[in-house]
Amino acid sequence: MKLSKIKINNFRSIDEMEIDLYSYTSCIGPNNSGKSTVLSAIHKFLEQTKITDDDFRKGAEEEIVIAGEFTNIEKWERETPGVAGLVYNNSIQLRLIAEITESDSGRKIEQRYESFTQDETIDGYNEKWGEVSEQIKTIASTVDVNTGTHWKTKNKRELVKQKIRDSHAELIAYGDPKWSSENISIKEALKQALPAAIIIPAVRDASDETKPSQNTALTNLMNLLIFPEIQRSEDYREFLTALAKLQDRLGGNTEKQLPGINKLAQDISKRISEIVSATVKFGMDDPDTEKILNSNAYIRIDDGFETKIQYQGHGVQRALIFALIESIAKQNTLHLDGEHSRAILLLFEEPELFLHPHLMRRLRQSLEKMAATGPWQIIVSTHSPFLIEVANNPKSLVLFRKNDPMKPPYIKQPKVDPFEKSESSRDDRLALRAALDFHPTVTEAFFANQVVLVEGDTELGILSHSDELYKKFDITEEIYNKTTIISCGGKWTIPAIARVLVSLHIPFRIIHDLDKKGLSEQELSKLPAIDPYNANKRISDAAVDNKIYLTEDTFEDVLNISGTSDKPYRSWKKLQEEIGENLKEKYPKLNEIFKFAFDWDGNDG
Repeated sequence: MKLSKIKINNFRSIDEMEIDLYSYTSCIGPNNSGKSTVLSAIHKFLEQTKITDDDFRKGAEEEIVIAGEFTNIEKWERETPGVAGLVYNNSIQLRLIAEITESDSGRKIEQRYESFTQDETIDGYNEKWGEVSEQIKTIASTVDVNTGTHWKTKNKRELVKQKIRDSHAELIAYGDPKWSSENISIKEALKQALPAAIIIPAVRDASDETKPSQNTALTNLMNLLIFPEIQRSEDYREFLTALAKLQDRLGGNTEKQLPGINKLAQDISKRISEIVSATVKFGMDDPDTEKILNSNAYIRIDDGFETKIQYQGHGVQRALIFALIESIAKQNTLHLDGEHSRAILLLFEEPELFLHPHLMRRLRQSLEKMAATGPWQIIVSTHSPFLIEVANNPKSLVLFRKNDPMKPPYIKQPKVDPFEKSESSRDDRLALRAALDFHPTVTEAFFANQVVLVEGDTELGILSHSDELYKKFDITEEIYNKTTIISCGGKWTIPAIARVLVSLHIPFRIIHDLDKKGLSEQELSKLPAIDPYNANKRISDAAVDNKIYLTEDTFEDVLNISGTSDKPYRSWKKLQEEIGENLKEKYPKLNEIFKFAFDWDGNDG
């Protein structure tokens, strides 16, 4: 199963938030806008960790509610005891509720899980075996439940219920759906099928996530790669055989027991029999061998001086996480629970930390590969434009904002795919894919507060990269710094990016060439479809209510730059050489463009 929706109320800085989740979901936004809070809420919800005082919103003690909807439920998950009865309308809806209570014994946090289900009434069913109908007993026998002793076990009764749901639905009457905590046993049953959550935090001390102990990112990733190989080895099988033999020597027949253990049991039995009629037997439960391996396995790094990973620098530690993820993506054959693959939700905060820029594209490809195959689902929070996936599924991009530090954050997420509206918009998707391959920095637009889309490097160089040039056109530094200029790498990519910006409610403007080239209307009507002039209407349609500035005929014409070679450099160099002149008078059109691009509250040009 996959977690397809998460709703959060009153958790830390969040008052109310709902997000749709996909195989690969990107959360973007400035620091302290709630991204890490959402990932932490999901982790607590799935891993059933304790809610603390710090998790309640400051100044408010309303109950915390974290609700999730699970879809894509596989057959084996439906048949897992404790899960089958929670499926409603082909999904499972669960919520964690935490509230603060006050009593004579003091302040206490109570938490519980509830599911949205219908009450079931099964004709002939009863908790007591003696009052179960013969028909139900016959059905029970088909799953090897034949006695009252069997019936006492909750999991056995759940197997029978599932058999009735599958083959004898006529025996079931349903009530109205409602939220209820009845019959939920999270740790014992639901956790067998719910996705496991692995969180890799954006730590200040990276060694916290790499220590070889329980519940760290490194341990969990090592579980998925290294421990299965250990468990398949002959040495491990011999280890289990030796453990089984030791168990038998402790709690087996008297003649098999270790002499010292047998003598000790007889001595204690003799002494206790003087008080109560009883004897003592020693034994050993099946050990948690995975826990033994988790607690003692380690990774050492040899870079000329061999040390354990926690003694390495942050870059090496984070690089190890990257290497483990790449290896997992390569294998794609991971199984956590024997025959079936329990779903895994990887919550990755700021994957770009301590990572060389040239590795970011590889990391994103590995994460996407993991999300596309096997049991994985990926959620990243990132400040890097290289780590978001927007062309294939724009709905997977979640934008966080916090305009007022005293108020809760809010989010924007596309609810419909802007590239599915028409044939032309689907062509825009292809253009965006191409742009991301050759010009990945266009995704910076989705991190900005206000955006100006331009065609290429000439506009970008003049509007963004000319030192102090903006001051020559009376643009203040404050206005200049809050505007992001994005080179779209070509005219046909502009509508693609504009569609996503519209769906995210990010304000933007567009500057592009008319590309009329002095042609008549009749000549223009005969131009091939791919001609830049024909992109004008596509851009206008995609912009919706956002403003457009058309240069006649090209941006370089504004500066009287002729020829076709090195135009971005020659335009930039020309303005650098003329920086001391009165540029407003010399280039009135350029003055209009600067006003349009930056002064949104004043003259639009």
